[in-house]
Parts: sequence; C-alpha cells; structure tokens
Amino acid sequence: MAVTIDDDVFTYDDDLGFSKETFVVTGDVETDIVVLALHRASARFLVVDEEGTEHPWSSRTEASELYTPNYVSEPRVTDRGVELYLDCKGAIEPPMSLTLRRVLHEELTLAGVNARVSAVDS
Repeated sequence: MAVTIDDDVFTYDDDLGFSKETFVVTGDVETDIVVLALHRASARFLVVDEEGTEHPWSSRTEASELYTPNYVSEPRVTDRGVELYLDCKGAIEPPMSLTLRRVLHEELTLAGVNARVSAVDS
C-alpha cells in the first residue's frame, strides 16, 4: 500500500494568492476507512502550529501564542473521493505545511490505504 500526496496540498499558490486548504483522497479505497483516518488526522491538524510543531492535546494551551488551524471540516464523501477542508485563513506557513502533510501521510498509511491526495481549488 502506498500514499501519494501531491506537491500542492497545503501549499501557497502565488497565482491564487492563498494556500490550498482543501484536499481530496482518491484511489481504490474503502470510504469508511479513509473517513476514520481523516478524523484521526483532523484531531492532530488542530494542534500543529505555524512553526510546524505538533503539540500534544494536553499542552495545547502552550501553543496558544502561535497560530494553529481554526477549524477542520468533517470528511465529506463526494463524487471525486473523500474531501476535507482545513481553515488556516488562507495562509499555511511552509513548516506547518510539512507537518500537516506528514500527519496526513502517517494516518492514511496507518489505515492501510492505497491512495492519492490532491489539492482542490476552493
């Protein structure tokens, strides 16, 4: 099983003037398994700060001075695949992007899926 994450997921797009905050998981996957993996990833996304540090939930208040995502949507099953939106006010710093991508890769890999993750233009 392999997880591939496209380069533009969680990255800043100069042409659009903001970061791509929505992605879709596609492939030969069981939707329920992907949804569960994205729920696990979502909880972790909320404690990743702008410097790319993933804080434990128990110390989330320590990260309060640094920016963390405001909101993560519920995974949504669409015709394309399973989509998720992460609200970072349109600006995901590169260190945060790297950590978010790592978390996403870890959770999908742990779920045992063979999937591709692509950015979705909002």
